[in-house]
Amino acid sequence: MDRGLRRLFIAALCVASSSPADVVGCAAGDKAYCAAKPRFPYPATQEELDATLVVRGAGWGSIAARLAPDHASPPVRVVVIGGSMTCHANVRHDDGWPFVLGGYMKRRYGGRVAVVDKCAAATSLAWAVNMASKIVEGGVDVLLVDYVQNDGRPTLLDAQSDGTDIDTRTRIGAEALLLALGRLSQLPEPPLVFFYATYPPPRFFTKYHRNNMREWAKFWSDYDAPKVKAYLKILHGHADNYEVVATHYNATFAALQRALWPDALDTARATKLWVSDTSEGDWDHHPGRDAHRVVADSIFNAFQRLADDADGAPRPTLRPNATLAASREVLDAVGFCQHMTATISADVECAKPGYAPLGWDCYRDVPTKPRGWIWDGGARRRNGTARRRLAPKRRAPPKRPAKRAPPKKRPPPRAPAAAAARRDDELSFVVPCGRDRRVGVEFLKSYDRMGAVELTIASHDGMHSSKKSGVLYRSDAQREKIIRAAPTKTRSYAINASWPQRESLAHVEMFAYDACFNKGDFESPLVITLRPLDPAKKFKLLSLWTC
Repeated sequence: MDRGLRRLFIAALCVASSSPADVVGCAAGDKAYCAAKPRFPYPATQEELDATLVVRGAGWGSIAARLAPDHASPPVRVVVIGGSMTCHANVRHDDGWPFVLGGYMKRRYGGRVAVVDKCAAATSLAWAVNMASKIVEGGVDVLLVDYVQNDGRPTLLDAQSDGTDIDTRTRIGAEALLLALGRLSQLPEPPLVFFYATYPPPRFFTKYHRNNMREWAKFWSDYDAPKVKAYLKILHGHADNYEVVATHYNATFAALQRALWPDALDTARATKLWVSDTSEGDWDHHPGRDAHRVVADSIFNAFQRLADDADGAPRPTLRPNATLAASREVLDAVGFCQHMTATISADVECAKPGYAPLGWDCYRDVPTKPRGWIWDGGARRRNGTARRRLAPKRRAPPKRPAKRAPPKKRPPPRAPAAAAARRDDELSFVVPCGRDRRVGVEFLKSYDRMGAVELTIASHDGMHSSKKSGVLYRSDAQREKIIRAAPTKTRSYAINASWPQRESLAHVEMFAYDACFNKGDFESPLVITLRPLDPAKKFKLLSLWTC
């Protein structure tokens, strides 16, 4: 083996500076992993990576200065966003690349860098734009964006053109994220945005596949077919979209896929890395431990380069004189909440009673996907029963004594006051209205029997509540009273969760409403109701918010 091949990629991190305490990478803390006999040769030498891993970005001077051990500022906060791969799907948490990257940073810079993983499975740039104000909570100095797998991947039903429409959507999403971050008033200055293109799953379903992935296996069966070549070329050029946007805004960009996958039609090396440490029967669109290590190593390599070569250029303001895409398209895409008035998430609220009526259940239907409120009429018909709702367990009533006096006769209960009847298939929430008069709905777009729901936003301007006390939302009885009350105004929309792609992806849509009282310390409530348009279909709600 020649000298270049011996310098495996992971060994690039096994370097020492002036003292043993500065040793990083394998020599510092990953001896067990790095000393193990490799299952396969690493996919690139250090020379190849130096030549092909293009890293560029401006404004890193302030970050480099804060890396000094004796600097008085808080640690540099690196926030990571991405989809299921970033959330370490298929591997343990401590084998996921964000966790590994955090270990590298700690060994190299001590406590001067903190890596915070805010990934969310099945999300994309469109989700990040609408969640911008939540992503930056707690502060962020560097925002590391890894959405190359989930952004704009062509579907099986696409016409397999040159990918122009898909590229345009991706560029608009990347640009919208930068503009959203530039407009957030709660940030003293925008973070350094680092678009990092790992690489999408190349030919990820071939011989082995799951039952619901037969269409993908059929698609890849003829590898020389024109539609397959067109698909690969679109995937291969996808990283260019991030680079174009990053260059225009002076943001930071790097693309690992150019080192691992230099030729669009030759996926052998990249595929070998992707499935290297997973059994053949488990091959899917999430990589194994080795791919996570390569990603962590390469990002750490890029971070060190940016810090070492930092110039005195100012940090990008993310407020350009001109946008790349048509101004109307970008403005439509940047319909984010600058300040969320209220947020309701299934991961937090599902265990609370009062939200899910008979037809909607709250659970995690797929291990790698988030929990949600689910209407699944088809499953109910097949199984004959609904899933168990996640509600607090009730204590068993105390046992009656063997001897007791006869109970006193009580008057019959009063008949309840007349109220509007509620349907069993309606899922309703009571939330305060916001100043911007918009509601955000996060739901799962997917393929297996997914259908549409009707979203109704009902305003109640006659009811005012103190923002501090929140008395309107304290009890189930009070919320039920508001739900049944006659609204001031209503707006209805249709939300379609079906998607021709054989995957699942969280999607966010924003909706406007007319009436709202939000002034000083007082606000009026909204009732947000979802009802399936086709009871036999499925719909999964992840979260909603007002702004």
